[in-house]
Amino acid sequence: MKLSLYYRNYKRLFFLGMCVFITLTTLGLASVHLLLGIFGLVLALGGMCGLAYLDLRERKALEEDLVLSSEPKKEAAVSSTRPRNSLVVAFLQVDDYDRVFQELSDEERPLLVAAVDRFLKEWASSHKGFLQKEGRDRYLLLLDVEELKRIEDEDFSVLEEVKGIKLGNALPVTLSIGVGKDAPEGNLAVLGELAREALELALVRGGDQAIVKAPHHTWFYWGKSLS
Repeated sequence: MKLSLYYRNYKRLFFLGMCVFITLTTLGLASVHLLLGIFGLVLALGGMCGLAYLDLRERKALEEDLVLSSEPKKEAAVSSTRPRNSLVVAFLQVDDYDRVFQELSDEERPLLVAAVDRFLKEWASSHKGFLQKEGRDRYLLLLDVEELKRIEDEDFSVLEEVKGIKLGNALPVTLSIGVGKDAPEGNLAVLGELAREALELALVRGGDQAIVKAPHHTWFYWGKSLS
């Protein structure tokens, strides 16, 4: 920026000097012949107009550069307003995995696994969440707290919906869900620990339920009930 400003000032001085030189030359020519004086005056005026036009273009270019350079700062300022505790972490686990799948044939078992995977992936996607399978029966879910509110408003209807998957299984597919939220400063380690504790509690209580755990409060959901 400093170097560019230096050259701009240098060009101004150069053109200004040229205009002064042409003006003085014009006065000298005017003393010799009137037409030469007029011609020199036209050259001087043209040089001054050129200098003004060049200066105007450089000013506009500089203003555009300043606007472009300030845009990333504006975006950063907007992104910094997003709450740091807006993320929630959840673990989902298929209850009694061996009992549900043991009576299936070798052909039916992978079909049921794929159906459960697809169902949970579509459900997570409908809530703008990221779902990752962590083992044969467990999933990790990252979700925005606003989407969690939607799920809570629906009383975790996914607990009932998953039971509708029937591909030769005598026992219904049920889920245990543990959710961690409201960690200080959005600490992911704390969120993960809260989610793990919530899942373990759901499994101890018999499964087929969801538990949402915050540092100072716990919510229990099963079917369409809440306590």
